[in-house]
Formats: sequence, structure tokens, C-alpha cells
Amino acid sequence: MFIYQAEDLQSQGLLNSTTSELILQGKKLFKSVSISKRFRQAAMDMCQRELDAGRFCIVVEITNFFTIWKQQIETSPIVRDTPVETSTPEMPATKSVTLTTEFLYLCHQKLNEYIGPIAEYIIDDFIEENPEIKPHELVRLIGNEIPNSSQSKEFKEQLLSLL
Repeated sequence: MFIYQAEDLQSQGLLNSTTSELILQGKKLFKSVSISKRFRQAAMDMCQRELDAGRFCIVVEITNFFTIWKQQIETSPIVRDTPVETSTPEMPATKSVTLTTEFLYLCHQKLNEYIGPIAEYIIDDFIEENPEIKPHELVRLIGNEIPNSSQSKEFKEQLLSLL
């Protein structure tokens, strides 16, 4: 497990208050989630899951919290010859597209706003269970994990508008 002190990274010129990505050990990392120090084990578990999946991950300890930095994996989207129209009673018709790293990052960020750091586990579990899942299906599933129905609807609308 890689745990760094923010001061050490700052003294090396790798980290400052506006840094959203950094290069460490030749790997490009992006800022993921920040977690209160009282949830240290959750931060360690999240990072360990990334490491177990073959992605470089570090935990940066700052005064009052931990921030998880994960390896940015460049993926090339699978392109369909013909877009497929899909719709469900909950979802309007949308073009079928594949998941991208950027879209998953947005899902993590938005879901984290509603339910906190557990968002990381929820999204990863749905993707592991449904490796061929389409973005609109993922939005529906993870949106259903938000207990407040108006927040769930807002979450789904925000992310679907990006597709």
C-alpha cells in the first residue's frame, strides 16, 4: 500500500492545492475521492481494490482527511457500426454508447456527492457484475442506489444529459 504525506509530495513539487493529476513512478494519477481520517480503513480498502485490479493507486494523507489518487487508464472505446436506439419506461431513447474513463469518473464524482465514498464500491461492483453494461443502464442502476428519490432522479437526469 502506498501512503504518502501531502507535505512530502508538495516539497517535491508534485502536489499543490490546485493539482488534479500528478505523475508518480511514471504513472499518471488523477484525484479520486477524499475521505475523513476516521474512515482510514475505507480509504485503504478502496486503494487496495485498485491495486488488486492492476491499477496503481496511492493514498495521500492531508491534515484532516485522506485523498485517493488512482492511475488514469486510457481506454479506447469500442465503436459500433450502427448506433442502437434504446429506451425504458425510466429512460428516454438514447444512442447506445460504450463506457469511457471520463464518463466513469463523472459517475464516481456525482454519486459521491449524494452518498459519499461508498460510491466507489457501488460503481465498481455494477461494472464487475455487468462488464458489457451501457452507460444509460449504469446510470439507472447506480441512481437507484440513492435513497432520496428526488436526488436519484436529479442524478440520473444530470448524467443522462451527458450521453
